[in-house]
Amino acid sequence: MAADKFDALIAALPLEGGEEAQLKRIAELQAENELVGLELQKQLEAAEQELKLVQALFSQASDNCLNLKKPD
Repeated sequence: MAADKFDALIAALPLEGGEEAQLKRIAELQAENELVGLELQKQLEAAEQELKLVQALFSQASDNCLNLKKPD
């Protein structure tokens, strides 16, 4: 899958300008990829924090419901 994406990126590179232009474009794509990766990492960390909060709230709500149940 990654190889297919890499091949597609190579195919999209401009032919004019020669190897220097292609290397410059590759560097630009790598920098863009790094920025996107960092943003995705931030979003993942935020989602993990939100999941922990939801789990804690669910646990608290469950405990409250169990405490309200009358013993048989």
